[in-house]
Order: sequence, then structure tokens, then C-alpha cells
Amino acid sequence: MSRLRRVVHFPRQEEAAPEALRGATVVVIDILRATSTITSGLAAGAREVRCFGSVSAARRARRAAPGRPGLLCGERNGRKVPGFDLGNSPGDFTAASCGGRTLLLTTTNGTRALGRTLQARQVIIGCFLNLTAVAAYLSAGHGDVALLCSGTEGEVSADDVAFAGALACELARDGLALADSAEEAVQVWRTARRSLSKFLARSRGGVPLVKIGLERDILFCARRDRFDIVPRVLGHTNGFLIARG
Repeated sequence: MSRLRRVVHFPRQEEAAPEALRGATVVVIDILRATSTITSGLAAGAREVRCFGSVSAARRARRAAPGRPGLLCGERNGRKVPGFDLGNSPGDFTAASCGGRTLLLTTTNGTRALGRTLQARQVIIGCFLNLTAVAAYLSAGHGDVALLCSGTEGEVSADDVAFAGALACELARDGLALADSAEEAVQVWRTARRSLSKFLARSRGGVPLVKIGLERDILFCARRDRFDIVPRVLGHTNGFLIARG
């Protein structure tokens, strides 16, 4: 008799050693805002997203391709990096601003989490904007699932955990077994879903955005199933290359 597929949850990226993700399908989660931005950019028609752990690496990638320069996108401390084309507000990624372009993205937390996934079987990008599409993709797949929350500056962020719980709920309905860590995330989701945008605004990731006047980003990221796409990591030789699945 075959073993039930299992869902495990890492509430912050520092808890996930790369070998712990070996062979799993990993869902990288940074609700406020990297994974929401990646999903929005690709849904708007961006050609691809390349994610970098540092501002300097993103700038080097742009200089290396002068004939087809990508759009520099990202933030530090919540604000757009000076000199970049776009920040990390998912609502700004529209067909007019990024359609057909390569996005060179660096963020404080989310793009760093990708570096933990080098031994994964496959890596996909999840957020509330594509929750149902991600759940369907995972349910139709094989092997165990790891929900990797980025966290905020090394700390657990409830916005990420709430999404992990929402996704775990969907996967449990499709017969996947939840580890204790995933069950704990489900409990967070049951609280968050009563008023998701307010919950996100009070989270460790949300409070700094409110302080700098980016409540609109929180409202955008709280929209469920706005897009029917599953971004997938296709390589990592020049930044983590992500495209529509």
C-alpha cells in the first residue's frame, strides 16, 4: 500500500535546511508581497521573472543584457529601490507596465527564500491571488509538498502562515495528509479568513506597509483567486527564473 502524500509547513525560511526540502514540491510563500508580485507580473503578461537575493545582483543582470534590458523591480524596507523601474506593489504590475518584459526582482524576504529550494523536486509560487490554481496543481502532482514561508526579517509572519493554512485546507480535502506543522497553519487560517485584509494588516509583514501608506497593497494581496496561473521555477543559473506554468 502506497504512503499518503504529506504536507509539511515551515513558518519561516530559516527553519528549512535545503536538505529538508529534497525531493519535495515546494511552495514559496511571501504574501506581502513578493509572491503576490511575481504572480501579478506573470498574469499581466511579463515574459519571465528572474529573482535575485541582492540589489547589486539584479543590477548586474540588467547590465549583462543591454540589448534586451529587463525591468528592475523590488524593494528594501518596503520602499522601491532608488533607480528601479518598479517597486514591489503587485497592483503596479500591469500589461502596460510590464507586458512582454523580463522582470528582475529583488526583495527583502521573498526572493531570498528561493535560495533554500535548490534540492527540491520542483518549486512553485503561491499566494491568495492564485490559491485555487496552486491547490489544483499540487493535488494532481506526485510526492510530498512543503509550504515554505518567507517570514519577515527572520521572524514568523502571520500573513504567510495564514496562506499556508488555507492551502493546507485545500490539499487535505483532496486526500493529502497534514503534518502537525501544517495543522497549526490551518488554525491560523481559520482565524484569518473572518476578515483577511484586516488580519494581513495586523501581521508582521503588514504593519510596516501600513506605516508607509501602502494599505492598497494589502487589499490587493488579500484578493482570492484573481489569477488562474501557477508560476514555476525553471532554473537558477542567472537568478531564479520563474515563468507561467
